[in-house]
Amino acid sequence: MFRTLRNRLPHVLQAGLAVGLALSALFVPGASARQALAAEGDTSYTVVAGDNLTRLGRRFAVPVDSLRRANSLNGDTIFVGQSLVIPNVNIVERAIGAGSFNTLVTAVKAAGLVETLAGPGPFTVFAPTDAAFAKLPRATLNALLANPAQLAAVLTYHVVPGKVMAADVVGLSSATSVQGEAISIAISGGKVVLNGNSTVTATDIPATNGVIHVIDTVILPPSLSSAPAAAAPATGSAASTGSETYVVKAGDNLTRIARQFGTTVAALRSANGISGDTIYVGQTLHVPTPDILTRAAAAGSFNTLAAAIKAAGLVETLQGPGPFTVFAPTDAAFAKLPAGTVEALLKDPAALRNILLYHVVPGKVLAADVVGLSSATAAQGSSISIAVVGGKVVLNGSSTVTATDIMASNGVIHVIDTVILP
Repeated sequence: MFRTLRNRLPHVLQAGLAVGLALSALFVPGASARQALAAEGDTSYTVVAGDNLTRLGRRFAVPVDSLRRANSLNGDTIFVGQSLVIPNVNIVERAIGAGSFNTLVTAVKAAGLVETLAGPGPFTVFAPTDAAFAKLPRATLNALLANPAQLAAVLTYHVVPGKVMAADVVGLSSATSVQGEAISIAISGGKVVLNGNSTVTATDIPATNGVIHVIDTVILPPSLSSAPAAAAPATGSAASTGSETYVVKAGDNLTRIARQFGTTVAALRSANGISGDTIYVGQTLHVPTPDILTRAAAAGSFNTLAAAIKAAGLVETLQGPGPFTVFAPTDAAFAKLPAGTVEALLKDPAALRNILLYHVVPGKVLAADVVGLSSATAAQGSSISIAVVGGKVVLNGSSTVTATDIMASNGVIHVIDTVILP
């Protein structure tokens, strides 16, 4: 039974924890569960001015899709005075509808526990809030998210088989979790406290497959005598060579953050000791400063340049220590060349290398320095003429600098709108 239940737990924890946290915001102190939501089955609601399905879904912690299904709605149109069925939903749907348990949902997904909590149950979930997760040291949470087996053990320790209501909890001294170890239960100052440090802040939040009680501190199984330590960032990563920091927001993922900062997902993982893609709201990430080539590749608007650099055998050079100043033509700049030119150059590495090195100046020349120059000697050996026209820097009389001072670990990039030729 334990093995079967644990296999289903991915869904349980994701939904349960997310639901509990979201619903805690809906609960009115001193109110009964029935005042917040129907304790069993569906309830009804009469639409008032200003209502919409999204607002009602968040208010009652029910997904909009569930509201549509319960009321045979094809779209989102509702009208004042309309009587809507507010369905009682399972733990997972309750969590989705609440929309306020980002860390818990992230953890449940990372542990592979999503499907369980949508199952028949019943389950009792002691759901930590986002603030509860925030109490954990960042290194501890990172380590857990990087270790699905250990994370699953912690999450399943928050789930008790069966439907244990608040009236029953207060009569217990302990309860055996799905993880297998006991949770101690005591009454202190009129409140239920788990393991001596986690207070139950909201109770009896109903779902079709169980009940949720919200807690203010993550509880750890006794077998985890010490908090897991996070893996140290890789040598040479941003943490050791220079970086900026970024606090994860709702809706973020590593791909989006990498694109935002012009770095790569692999670099973000290395800089933060992350083995997978899981991050959580409120997490502070080190954002590494990438080398010139990585910065250009991550930007997404220099695909032709990146392909040309590879074809010319210049990858290692531009990933070297430098420093370099690169006048980087965009894809649109390459597209200005006569038809067939790019294709021909890609087949002639020597000529291509000559042109690309003409876009590179040794040293780190920032925009403030460029405007004071009349020319610069390229790594290829020829001179690039520089002039300020209409307040903009123009190279060789035809190529305008459109963006400046894009920093890289080994130099700087200035973007140009036209390929320059020696």
